[in-house]
Amino acid sequence: MHDFIEEAIFLSEVWALLIPLTIVIIFRHGLTGMRPIVIYVLIALVFNLAATIISIYHKQLPFYFQNNNILYNLHSFARVFLFSWYILSLKLIRSSWIPKIILPAYIIFLSINFIFFETPLELSTPLFSAESIVLLVLCLYFFIKSIQDESKINWLRHPSFLICTGISLYETLSFFIFLFFYPLFEKNPEFGMLTMKIFAISYIILCILLALALRRNHKQQLTSG
Repeated sequence: MHDFIEEAIFLSEVWALLIPLTIVIIFRHGLTGMRPIVIYVLIALVFNLAATIISIYHKQLPFYFQNNNILYNLHSFARVFLFSWYILSLKLIRSSWIPKIILPAYIIFLSINFIFFETPLELSTPLFSAESIVLLVLCLYFFIKSIQDESKINWLRHPSFLICTGISLYETLSFFIFLFFYPLFEKNPEFGMLTMKIFAISYIILCILLALALRRNHKQQLTSG
């Protein structure tokens, strides 16, 4: 039983995405406004599946296919771009200037980091930390604006609330885990593995909330239609 749980956690970055993907397949014609989330689920599944295959069959693959770090780095960039696209598309914060300056700052940081300091072939802790900062700022801004909003929209029942909640939980844990990723594994490998299990569980929760948000969006489209 213990081995099964360990294996399930190890493979969670793949099977967890099947939860929102199932909703996408079933209700693919009724997901208005959720395009960035749908694209994220598809891209994330490709990246995570490829990275997991490389991890499992590491020794059997040619040398130039043994490194899956670039896939995780690309996945991080995709998360920032696609989740930011979704949050910034909401009318609630569309006219606000603060969220709009954070993405250009992220791109500038990314360019400087990979041109002068790091290679994309290595797992980039600054990249993951920057991802968390960008998405947490956008989610926090969304929550603040939703509280201040005087329109008739019930933001607690809006799909964006579920999505921003999932992103906030995932990115809060990710920030501290990847900020101390290498020192943690060097000094205490067992605790490092425990944090990665917590990280995996947070990703499962994110995927569940994405699925619930997609389903809620579909229900609201039927109601309004």
